[in-house]
Amino acid sequence: MALGDWPALASPIGAMGAPGVRLVGVSLAVPPRWRLLPADVAALAQLSKLWLASDSSARGWQLLPRQLQHLDLSNCLLLNVPTDLAALTQLSRLSLANNWVAGGWPHLPQQLQQLDLSNCHLRLLQLPAELTALTQLTKLCLAKNTLVAMDGWQHLPRSLRQLDLSNCHLQRVPAQLADLTQLTALSLSCNNEPFRRPEGFDLGSLPRQLQHLELSGCGLRHELGTLAHLTHLTQLRLDSNPVGSAEQWGFLERLQQLQRLHLRRCRVRRVPAVLRTLTQLTSLSLAGNPIQAGWQELPEQLQQLDLEWCGLWRVPAELADLTHLQTLRLDRNHITGGWQQLPRQLRQLMPRGCGPQLPLVLSPLLAPNFWVPVSQFVCNPPVPRSLLL
Repeated sequence: MALGDWPALASPIGAMGAPGVRLVGVSLAVPPRWRLLPADVAALAQLSKLWLASDSSARGWQLLPRQLQHLDLSNCLLLNVPTDLAALTQLSRLSLANNWVAGGWPHLPQQLQQLDLSNCHLRLLQLPAELTALTQLTKLCLAKNTLVAMDGWQHLPRSLRQLDLSNCHLQRVPAQLADLTQLTALSLSCNNEPFRRPEGFDLGSLPRQLQHLELSGCGLRHELGTLAHLTHLTQLRLDSNPVGSAEQWGFLERLQQLQRLHLRRCRVRRVPAVLRTLTQLTSLSLAGNPIQAGWQELPEQLQQLDLEWCGLWRVPAELADLTHLQTLRLDRNHITGGWQQLPRQLRQLMPRGCGPQLPLVLSPLLAPNFWVPVSQFVCNPPVPRSLLL
């Protein structure tokens, strides 16, 4: 449809702004051949959230309602931050993800609290200095950008609480992160470039006040011990790191505040004994590990346990001792026995692919308020043991 035909579609949007109609959020798709935003958008006086999808570099940003608080411009083929965004004085959340942003940084509203620049094809040698002016920014996502030789980390706002640097081809942990004294959540997942060199990541420079840390897919082997200083961690994700040996997990004993721990596909063959010391741990994932022993080391206060793809042939007898366990995932294990070991207080069981006899075996074990999703009773072939390594 050509731009001149927009009036034929104007009445529905115009009606949204009529008296008595309170429209808070809208998702608007702009066809590729349109080069201007529809003028009717400016009439939506109550609109606070706008998700704009466009396959073209649409213009007319001055028509955006000034009272917008959340604006999503992902996938809009933007080459620069639109000039008119600076006029949105109430905007607190902005997404420019999946664009080709190369400039226009001074036009970012200074009162922003959350900014998403993921997959913006950033190949900058220096972070924009204009980020320093965003003194209210608490959440910044730079994921999926090539930041190999990035400099200018000192421009990160000191107000940041959450920072996503996953899949950025980082060659080092920026030392300036230690200056972010408000930072509590950090993702460095899928940055495995440093581990092609002997020195690897220097994790000792991570901010001590971190509570949530993600290091999945970083090729970690012997660097984990340097995490022992992060004694405020409550959530730690280390999935897909070839750690293997049990002695590498000793640092966990220092992290007594841990509540959630993810060790998926870490080549663990025995449940680490140190887990028994984590008295606050309630959620644990050991999925994708060929575990053969050490089940007695599972913390008795666990409420959620993920043992998907662990090559199990029987339900471990030690699970009966987990008297607080509410959710158990056993998907993709060819379990042929031991079902009587399931804790009776379970509320959710995920046993997809555990054998055709499963429903008959479980029926006398389930409490009246027990819930097993019907979709989980799908008898798929078990995963070969070789794929679990």
